[in-house]
Amino acid sequence: MILGYRAPPGETPYYFGKVDGVEKKFRRVIAGIILPVFDRQQAAVVMIGEQFKISGPQVFVGLEITVDYWPQVERALLEYDKRLQFRDAIVPTKAERMLLWRIGLSTHVLTWQAPDWALTDVGRQKVDQLIAEDRLHLDTQFQSSMSHDPELSSTALQTAVMYALDCNPPYITKSRMSVYQMQPIGTKGL
Repeated sequence: MILGYRAPPGETPYYFGKVDGVEKKFRRVIAGIILPVFDRQQAAVVMIGEQFKISGPQVFVGLEITVDYWPQVERALLEYDKRLQFRDAIVPTKAERMLLWRIGLSTHVLTWQAPDWALTDVGRQKVDQLIAEDRLHLDTQFQSSMSHDPELSSTALQTAVMYALDCNPPYITKSRMSVYQMQPIGTKGL
């Protein structure tokens, strides 16, 4: 899957591309990343997209997932940077965020720390609730990739989804032109 990015002047920018053969628009593409620190040997990266909807609750789609040793995950992260053009890379802690800065990601990728409650039972229950409400769509290939290391992949998914729920920027819609802007210059008062 390859996503494009459009930023129309005066409007909310969006991503576009085909997911399962269907043309979709995404408001944001977010990477949830778990690095191999402390007692973990493997790493994980989960890519989710938030569907572009002006009104209604947020709906997320699982786009890509990689669970493996760090060199393969780093390679996958660089590939996702080129193909999906994501803007937000989310890790659970500040220490992991500093480690992420050493990767040669493009300059438009911003790193963030997930909310403190993202990896608690509250975060797990919120992800389960989103799946039950059909607001988090994970296809069968995505779920089978998660089954290789369910704990690590679900932690990466929680990190990305909880950040998206906690940091929800407003939509920018077109503003109407005022009467003053509609008149040609020099014709006011004629």
